[in-house]
Amino acid sequence: MGVAELLDTAFRLYRQNFFLFVGIVAVVYVPLTLIQTVNQLSFSPFGPISPLVQLLTIFVSFFAIQGLMNGAMARAVSDCYLGRQLGLVDTFRALGWRWLRLAGGIILITLLNIGIGILSFIPCLGTIAALILWTYINVPVLALLAPVIVIENQGAVASVRRAFNLGRRRFWRLFGLCLLLAAMLLIIFVALFILLFFGYELLQPDFDLAIILYQLVWSTVIMLIIPVGLVPLTLFYFDLRIRLEGFDLELMVEHVHAEVVPAIAPGQISPDLLAQQHLDQAYAFEGKDEFENALRQCESAIQLVAGWAEAHNLRGVLLESLGQPEQALKAYRRAVHLAPAFSEASENLREAEAEFKGKD
Repeated sequence: MGVAELLDTAFRLYRQNFFLFVGIVAVVYVPLTLIQTVNQLSFSPFGPISPLVQLLTIFVSFFAIQGLMNGAMARAVSDCYLGRQLGLVDTFRALGWRWLRLAGGIILITLLNIGIGILSFIPCLGTIAALILWTYINVPVLALLAPVIVIENQGAVASVRRAFNLGRRRFWRLFGLCLLLAAMLLIIFVALFILLFFGYELLQPDFDLAIILYQLVWSTVIMLIIPVGLVPLTLFYFDLRIRLEGFDLELMVEHVHAEVVPAIAPGQISPDLLAQQHLDQAYAFEGKDEFENALRQCESAIQLVAGWAEAHNLRGVLLESLGQPEQALKAYRRAVHLAPAFSEASENLREAEAEFKGKD
C-alpha cells in the first residue's frame, strides 16, 4: 500500500472501531488524568502530594502508556484488520503480559539513546553523527516495536532487534510516514493550544478551575488523536511483512488469535486483506513473467475490492503483456477514473492510447 492508501485504510478502520480504540486509550488516560489533576492541585485528602508519590506516578504512567496502552492498541488494530474484533476487556486479556515486554523494550532503547547521546559531546561532527544515528535507530524501533511484540510474541531484546531490521528495509518510507503523522498531530496540538489560550482569556477562571478545564480538554483530545498515530504504524507493519517476507495472511490470523479464539476461517478474513494478498501474488507472478497467473490473481483482488485503482492499473499492464491492448485500455481508464491523481495509471493510459492510435 502507498502512504495515501495506508492512511485511508487507517482512518476507515478508526471510524469503524471508534469506540474500541478510544476506549483503550480512555482506560489508561482517564485514571492518569485524575491523578495528574490532583497532583497539579497539590491537594489530596491526605495533604500535599510528596515528591516520592509524584515519582511513582511518573513510573506508573510510563508503564501504563508505553506498555499497556500501546500494546492494547496494536492488538486491537491487528484484530480488526484481520477481520476479528474483540471487545475492550478481551483485547486487554489477549494482550496478556506482553505489555511488560513492550515497556522493557522502550527502556532498552532509552538506554541505547543515552549511549548515543554521548556522541554529541565529541567536537565538530559529534552532534550530527548522534542525530543521524538516533534517527536511524529510533524511527524503525519505536514505530514497529509494539506490533512486533504483540503479534510475534518475542522478548524485549529480540523484538528491538527485529523491529529495527524490519523497519530499516523501508526506512525512508517509514520515516516519511512518521513525519506526516507528526505534522498532523502537531497541527492538532497547535489548534488545541490556541483554543485553550483564548478560552482562558475569555473565561478568566481561577487557578484550580483552569487546571481542571485544561486536563479535561487535554485528555479528551488525547483520547481522540492517539489512535490516529498508532493505527497507521500497525498497518505499516503488516504491509512490510506481506511485501518483504511474503508472510501468509491466513497463518498470521491463526497466530494472532491462537491464545484467544480458534483459527479464523479464510472466509472470515476482511476482503481488503485478502485482496492485498492476491495483488501481492500478482506482482510476484509478474516478476517471473507468468502473466496469466498474475492476471488471475489480479482479477481475484478486483472481485474483492472493485474500486482499487492499483489493481486495475496492474491488470492493464498484464493485459498489454498478454497482447490484449483494447482490454488494457479499459483497465487503465478504470484506474484513472477511480484515482485521477494516480500518475502511473495516467502515464500508462497515455502510452497505451498513443500506441493503439499508431496501430490504427
